[in-house]
Amino acid sequence: VSSKIEEKKEAQKQYKEAKADGKKASILSQERPNIFSQAIANIMPNDSIRIRIKYVEPIKYEDGEFEFRLPLAITPRFGEESSEISISKGVQRTSSIVADKAKINPVYAPREIDNGRGIAININLDSGIEIKKVSASHPISKTKINESTMTINLKNERIIADQDFIFKYKIEKKDEPQIITFTSEMDGEEYYMIQAIPPKPKKDKNKIPKEMTFVIDISGSMTGNNIMYAKSALLEALNVLEKDDYFNIIPFNSGFSMYQNSPIIASKENIEDGKDYISNLSASGGTYALPALEWAMNEPQKDNTMKMIVFITDGGVGYEDTVFQSIDNNLGNARIFPIAIGSAPNSFLLEKIAQLSRGTHTYIKNNNDIFSEMSNLLNKINQPILSDIKITLDKNADYYPNPIKDLYLNEPLVIFGKSDKIN
Repeated sequence: VSSKIEEKKEAQKQYKEAKADGKKASILSQERPNIFSQAIANIMPNDSIRIRIKYVEPIKYEDGEFEFRLPLAITPRFGEESSEISISKGVQRTSSIVADKAKINPVYAPREIDNGRGIAININLDSGIEIKKVSASHPISKTKINESTMTINLKNERIIADQDFIFKYKIEKKDEPQIITFTSEMDGEEYYMIQAIPPKPKKDKNKIPKEMTFVIDISGSMTGNNIMYAKSALLEALNVLEKDDYFNIIPFNSGFSMYQNSPIIASKENIEDGKDYISNLSASGGTYALPALEWAMNEPQKDNTMKMIVFITDGGVGYEDTVFQSIDNNLGNARIFPIAIGSAPNSFLLEKIAQLSRGTHTYIKNNNDIFSEMSNLLNKINQPILSDIKITLDKNADYYPNPIKDLYLNEPLVIFGKSDKIN
């Protein structure tokens, strides 16, 4: 049985009618762009059910390495109660109640109940460029077909769905840019993906002073290893600030507080005092991220600095649309760099924040990732940014993202689109 896409109300109507008539029926519903639920009606005893879902997703590239993340677990999402928010400019906002909170917080099976056979994963990789190395979050085996193609399987055949599966592969970096183009055709229209891999970076001694505000999640969902990872990441970030940079720290849970009323110079004494402040942070309470982010976006900016907000969280919120609207209203000239903490962060929220704010996102799964991932992020932030990028295509072509996002150190230019004819 092949499914078809309908408007949500119409799809639910058709499913309920088929269910009431005793027919086998199923419905796939999108609760969030990264959370889907599947309902199946009228399953007979001893029936075998197979559900096949196809989707397309761009994978992350940074510094010669591609990363594919397959979500296998859901971090519980916090939903705000109705409340008012005050920001530094005196504007009052009413935060939204998450009406579908139950749909994005599924019931978890008790540990004593067998959760089935687990998950099998098989990957057919065609990179278009010579593959240098592959790795994963779980043990894998690989079969090389040629320089740019291989198959990958789980070494243990199946894994338990208690954390995300992460697959990475590295390519050889060149002195010149590498261009990859993939095309496909459907219903008389041609689709394409253009990916430009940057060359090896050249050293640049010209650095713009930064105003860095670190917004850190200390809510109850961060209890345990996550708060330890978040604090370690923040301490690492303070270590590499330049003497002409500025910084501030804003922790949040059910409310938020500030290390300073506005960013202060990154002197040796101030950095040591900031480290003491971080060391005393502990996790508890709800995840009211929005007031802290709004305060950071509305902080007065120092002259001749680049305003950057580092947002450290597991993304355990259910009011994503409200966060996106707030960024649209308050961002100004700032850029936000989300750092996702833990084994199953809310990837959609954090990647979308980076996209809307012309920033870039980073994942820290465990203690081993902290130094390397924070070094990559801070090296990227310290390099000049290429912005206002334009591309000239056929007049009938449509492409995404539009406008094209800013480019940072070791990141590629990726464009998806369609045209009547691709030459």
